Amino acid sequence: MGGYPNMLIGVIIAVIVAVAVLFFVVVYMISKKVFDVAVGVAPKDKVFESNAEDAGPKKNKSANDWLAAQPLIELRVAAKDGLSLFGRILPAPRQTRKWVILLHGFSGSGLKMGSYAHHFHQAGFNVLLPDMRGCGNTGGKYMGLGWLDAQDMPLWIDQILQITPDAKIVISGGSMGGACTMMCTGYPLKNVVAAVEDCGYSSVWDEYAYQLKKVFGLPVFPFMYVVDALTKKRAGFSFREASSIDQLKQSRIPTLFIHGTEDEFVPYYMLEENYEAAACEKQKLAVIGAGHGLASEVNPQLYWSTVDSFIARYMGEDA
Repeated sequence: MGGYPNMLIGVIIAVIVAVAVLFFVVVYMISKKVFDVAVGVAPKDKVFESNAEDAGPKKNKSANDWLAAQPLIELRVAAKDGLSLFGRILPAPRQTRKWVILLHGFSGSGLKMGSYAHHFHQAGFNVLLPDMRGCGNTGGKYMGLGWLDAQDMPLWIDQILQITPDAKIVISGGSMGGACTMMCTGYPLKNVVAAVEDCGYSSVWDEYAYQLKKVFGLPVFPFMYVVDALTKKRAGFSFREASSIDQLKQSRIPTLFIHGTEDEFVPYYMLEENYEAAACEKQKLAVIGAGHGLASEVNPQLYWSTVDSFIARYMGEDA
């Protein structure tokens, strides 16, 4: 008789262990899927791409076609970790000290920045268009989500200074590129006079916690913690450390913050979080009714007049 309770207890323990193992396997598999979509360079899950609205520069095909047809100068730079970084230069119509570095969005490339490149080219700037890590022609198994790319920025600036030693440089980006722009400003960057960020997230952790719930319907715990651990092990950085807000607290580079009020990919409230954190001279622009990356298309006159006047304030006589 005594054997029966022991057998029952053994079965219960076995069931509990099996359920626990199954739970951890399911958590890992789901987290691995989220990691692949968020950080990996493989083709992206369609639900994630549609959530990003394929917005902004990607939609402006004519401008991107214009950019691809220009006489672009290609260059490669070796990152500190040995990764081969790729970028393109669109020279200004005439000799100038003015440069702008344009940073693209999630899984994009420099060639997707046609409308922005066109505007700055017409305004007389030399335009540098890096392909960020894991994107376009830049190597790597994983994207840097703006964080590792911000650490690469001094290398791109050195390339500009080899061409124009007295350059006046603006850094500008949208979405992931906007986050990278903000992250850059926490570093002492040579010859950078101003920055313009459009719809960048406050941190990689906050953005993907938001996306985890919105796209996958999953809670932060335990999934974000597993995704973060995978990112740390495989890509070499943590979602927790990749913070625009922390970098902005150290920034001394004048920055213009732009966001569409109807942005549901990088939520609009992140505009205020970023703006309030910034220790630099700053200005903000909320474009009413604009979704993710669409502020320049919803109200181009307001958008570009604000950008141009802000940059001119710090470019001085060269603007």
